[in-house]
Amino acid sequence: MEALTKKELLQLLKVTRAQSERDWLMILVGFWHGLRASEICAGWRVKPTRKKSEKAALREARTELEAAKSRNADTAAIQQRIDALQQRHLCPGIRACDVKDNFLTVARAKGSLRTVQEIVKHRNPLLSEREALNKLAQEAYYSTAPLFPIRRQHFWRLFQRYIKLAGIPEHKGFPHVLKHTTAMLMIEKAGIQKTRQRLGHKSIASTGAYLEERDANVDAVIVKAMRL
Repeated sequence: MEALTKKELLQLLKVTRAQSERDWLMILVGFWHGLRASEICAGWRVKPTRKKSEKAALREARTELEAAKSRNADTAAIQQRIDALQQRHLCPGIRACDVKDNFLTVARAKGSLRTVQEIVKHRNPLLSEREALNKLAQEAYYSTAPLFPIRRQHFWRLFQRYIKLAGIPEHKGFPHVLKHTTAMLMIEKAGIQKTRQRLGHKSIASTGAYLEERDANVDAVIVKAMRL
């Protein structure tokens, strides 16, 4: 199971922050809380379906929103109405209301457990998410606004770009590597039960997969064994 080394993670964060503060925070939050791309970013569920009345109401609300923007009027109430109409069909990712009192609430996908985790303040600015995440949540127009309003496919493309800029091997160029990295670092230091809780796994078998040896570890052993 592929994971980033500590050196690779820091290089990825450094390169990303130089390009975009938002993208740096998105990757950092994904790492600290062991999140999938779909748990970070807003995006549509697969093949959303709506009743005709819902579609008409959504079109009307969006038209009203554009008109309000053109008049520089307050758009918060209209945006809340749009959000309510979309709620059944939108994966919201991390929302402003999920950030409260220096804790992040995550409703995880694929049947994983809902978790409430402390937002990390770290002495290394590259690894410190607290100030930036709190600020982003406070600046949101409304409480259920997604903090990272891009689709997971866009996140994938961004991630692959930053992996390349950081000089990290291409086979690690997928966002899920952040969750793998969280798991591999934790399981070595804290054990399987704490890692299971951090990742929100219902089944300990899901966490147990991280106990398997990585190819890189095995490579090092065989090369060492062949030294003369």
